Amino acid sequence: MPMKKSDIKELSEVELQRQARDLRLEVFQLRQSHAQIGNSQGGDFKVHQLTLKRRQVARIETRLTQLHRAKAKAAVPAIKA
Repeated sequence: MPMKKSDIKELSEVELQRQARDLRLEVFQLRQSHAQIGNSQGGDFKVHQLTLKRRQVARIETRLTQLHRAKAKAAVPAIKA
């Protein structure tokens, strides 16, 4: 079950990184199992799961980028002109 955006916003940076790593591993394993079985036994073998997991990774990466930018912005003092 994919996480909601509100759930992702509540996680810390470390938890997000761990979640992204785990999802990338699942995507890799789905691709490996698909390659081993081949397209002959059902052309859309768990493609929907692969798509959902890839989108979830993208959501988490987006949130991590937002956190990194917020940190960088907070670290740089405002320059008054």
